[in-house]
Order: sequence, then structure tokens, then C-alpha cells
Amino acid sequence: MNAKTGLLIVGAAGATASAQTGLWTGANHPNGNVPPQAYGLRLDNFGGDNPATFSFENLGQAPITIELVEDNGMGMAELTISGTISGNSASGGTDFGFFTLDVTYTGSISGSIAGNDYLFTATGSDSFSGTITGLATEAASPVANGESFNLATRLRGDATFYFGLNIPGARIPSQTNPELDPWEGQGWLSSPFSSGTQDFLFTAIPTVVPPSPGTAAALAMGGFVAARRRR
Repeated sequence: MNAKTGLLIVGAAGATASAQTGLWTGANHPNGNVPPQAYGLRLDNFGGDNPATFSFENLGQAPITIELVEDNGMGMAELTISGTISGNSASGGTDFGFFTLDVTYTGSISGSIAGNDYLFTATGSDSFSGTITGLATEAASPVANGESFNLATRLRGDATFYFGLNIPGARIPSQTNPELDPWEGQGWLSSPFSSGTQDFLFTAIPTVVPPSPGTAAALAMGGFVAARRRR
């Protein structure tokens, strides 16, 4: 992994690194298909509106947190997406209120589409859980305050979810620090309250500057040398 991955080596000299963990803050993607409205999640026909989008950027509310834990060398990863979203219709401006989002992808990343990107595939070892819960919802929302409904993942081609720097689509670099370039997330969903276009499309801003390649290599080598000495 290079410095732009947003991943941190977990471990230090004297212990073999077993996982890499990355932390990001979710933000709306500017290049969705509902111009000029940016969004992070789209569930068309939610409340009867088409398109219906959900913002990842809600001032005064819990931000969207994205965490990825990769089993080092095992080809598996767990990605969690959680926080507060707000729903609205781009066509009519309907306000659906706030909701809490809690999603977890667990599965194979052996089919990564680039050197530092993650492609969650639909294999027997994969799992997905996702819920949306009403939080101070408006009358236009089909979901009552405190009521939850489940999301289901859908396969598109050979993947259910892309996460990384080079997924299909345009991204906006940070321009100031390449290590803080936003990642993108894109995945396909279904729910009992939506139909038509239903997917994630968001950007993810690293919340911690990852170690440089030299630092990461030193940590990994320190653990490797220590492990050999203990034999």
C-alpha cells in the first residue's frame, strides 16, 4: 500500500502487523446523475419521489464515519458506514427528515480493480447488513420516527461495492495534499421503500494522514524481525 491509500498499519516493532485500518469521513459525491444536487445515497421512489437522494453532509448531526479493516494478506476486509443522513427529493424538494445509517460489508477483496482499491465481490464468504432508522422524520417520509428498515446489497457485474481512489467515475483531488485525496464509494442496493435507481455514491475524506511508505515499511519490518528473533 502506498501513502495515498488512507490505511494505517496496526502494530509496532515487536509485534507482527496483522491488519490495516483506515478511517474516513463520508461526504456527498459531486458527480451523481441528479445534477446539480450532490448526494451520498440514492433511493428513488422513497416516499413516492423520483429521484430521492440522501445527503452525507448534515451540519449539527453525527457525521458519516467510514472504517475499513483489512486482514493483512488474507484477502478479506470489513467496511462499515455509519452516521446521520437526510433525505430529500431533487425534483420537488420534499424533505424526508433525518435518518441513522448503519451498513457493514464483509468479504473478499481479491478482485481489487486497482493496486489500492477494494472491490467487494459476491462470494460465499461475503456478508452484508444495512439498516436505516427514522430520526426526526418529516410527514412526507414513509418511515416513522424510530422505525427501521433493512437494505439489501445487489450484484452489478462481479461486484457489490467499490471503494478506493480509482473506481469508475471522476473524483476531485484535494489539490493541497495528495495523501488526503478523497476516496470514492459506489455500491448497489435495494430496500422495501424504494425502486429504480438505488445506490451509494459518495466521497470519503481521510481523517488521519497515513504513514509514509518508509514508516509503514519500518513498522512491518520491525515486527518481522522481532518475530524471527522469538523463534
